[in-house]
Amino acid sequence: EQKLQRNDPLFFYHHPTHRNWDVVEFLFKEMKMKGIANTTFLEYARWWKTRQQHTFEMSIGNDCIELPTRSQNADSEMSLHIIHVNSGEAIVPISERIDLSTLPWDFSKKQTSVPADVRRIREFDPRTVLGGWYRKFMRKMA
Repeated sequence: EQKLQRNDPLFFYHHPTHRNWDVVEFLFKEMKMKGIANTTFLEYARWWKTRQQHTFEMSIGNDCIELPTRSQNADSEMSLHIIHVNSGEAIVPISERIDLSTLPWDFSKKQTSVPADVRRIREFDPRTVLGGWYRKFMRKMA
């Protein structure tokens, strides 16, 4: 629930040898009931790669956000998630000028705190790379 409140992605991994299909069924029923779209890791990776290719310079003032480089960088399917100081949020398509006073603010979500280890999960971890090399090495040795 906290991840949903923060608009964080939800990842579920299951391998057929893990069994416990009732848990998988429960998760998918819950997601469907809450209107959460599902996607594959490949689709998510493609979206993330596209997201990383776009950077914006913006200025904020006079109750608006201006993105002068929008026409050069934005994908037509990209949106901007804007968080209001009073715990509201709005998700809007990217355009060269966004008037903050006319946004469809949603104040219904309960604010949740960011996990204390959020920086750790977003940082590069060399152990992951070393582990991958080790696994490849061990497969070749087998």
